Amino acid sequence: MSVPMGVGGDSGQRSNEKTRIEFLEGELDISHTFLDVAEIEVDDPERSAVAERNARMGYDTVLTYIRLVRDGDALLRLNSKLARLKDRLEDHS
Repeated sequence: MSVPMGVGGDSGQRSNEKTRIEFLEGELDISHTFLDVAEIEVDDPERSAVAERNARMGYDTVLTYIRLVRDGDALLRLNSKLARLKDRLEDHS
């Protein structure tokens, strides 16, 4: 028999997991956007470098916290976005 959300200690863990996944997805989306900016700002090397640096920081952040995700479907989505970001960062270097 399953325990309904809000009963017992499980609801807090589910809420934390959901928040963690939303944060990581958002961080990946923002990092991809920073790389878009870096590619657009080719005429301004300083601005391009700042955008790329922010994308790399986002990548590192996700890499640090993705290991805490327990939801298998979310983990697949996150790993896919993370791999695309890694490829883009390598291409951009």
